[in-house]
Amino acid sequence: MPNITDHSDLQQATLQSFVENVEPQRTRRLERVFPVEQTFDINVVYDIIEKTGIKAASILGFDSGTPLRDKGSIKQAMAKLTKIAHAHHYTEEEMYKYKNPRTNSEVDALIRNALINVADLKEGVEETKELIRADMVYRGRFDYESPKDNVKISFDLDLDENAKITAGDFSRDDVNPLEVLQEQAESYKENNHLKAPSYMVMTSRTLSKIKRNPNVVLEIYGKDTGRRLVKDSDLQETFSELGLPPLEIEDGHVTIDGIEGDITKQLLEDDKVVMHADQLGKTLVGPAADNNFAIGTYVVSVVSQDPVGEKTIVGEVAMPVLQNLKGISILTANEQAEETPEVPEG
Repeated sequence: MPNITDHSDLQQATLQSFVENVEPQRTRRLERVFPVEQTFDINVVYDIIEKTGIKAASILGFDSGTPLRDKGSIKQAMAKLTKIAHAHHYTEEEMYKYKNPRTNSEVDALIRNALINVADLKEGVEETKELIRADMVYRGRFDYESPKDNVKISFDLDLDENAKITAGDFSRDDVNPLEVLQEQAESYKENNHLKAPSYMVMTSRTLSKIKRNPNVVLEIYGKDTGRRLVKDSDLQETFSELGLPPLEIEDGHVTIDGIEGDITKQLLEDDKVVMHADQLGKTLVGPAADNNFAIGTYVVSVVSQDPVGEKTIVGEVAMPVLQNLKGISILTANEQAEETPEVPEG
């Protein structure tokens, strides 16, 4: 009896061409500051990270539940994590319908759905890379887990002492966000030979707090206007006049496979402002045995008999690495310890 993955549209060569030509579903802002660089030795990922700066005391790595206690073990774990792969498992109902179709249109619908899922798998690989970049840039740490290998590794990056700043909540009357942001920009310049940051990044909620802060309203409009909210255009003009970098909003969130199930996380949490350079590192992409050692996204299908099942895997041998540690300034504006935020259900 035929398998779903035997269909002509789901053959490896066809799927490989398909995933290579799938247009990304959205723009990821950190891709531009981590440009892709091909490498034939993906082990250089760990070497770069080690040279860039790991705070050894905060390494928390797990491989099948066993703590990673030495750099050799950590390097092995990193080598596993460079293969970022997502799989679509065909259900028993799909397999049955394909082998016992009532109409040709039912088979066509199954194949269309399979191709949609394959496109989503590629998107999942890109989302995983963006979350790794976001953890490094917006939180100053490397944090990634792979349920496929049962590997989790997390460590803080060795940022400068003044790269992480705290301030009072931007909604408070005794806090002037404009002054806080100016001080952050000046601190960044001190770390970077007076070179200004290229971007200032925050969420829409953080921007809303700044627009409603009474000190900001007063500074832009004066005390007799009666305004309670600053217009976007006026605030942008004020940012420019104060010499602050161009503002970009990051409201994205991603869902990835975790060891204990799916995890949905914000890329950037509220009450945080990150200023950073226009070049922070690179996304190393290496050869994949699954694709005859070609560099780039690969796709393979697997049929198993015990248990009976079929799946299609889309992956890439890739890993973002941060090299410009001085090019990051992270301001937390709520005076609370930061956690990687999970998006609440519902």
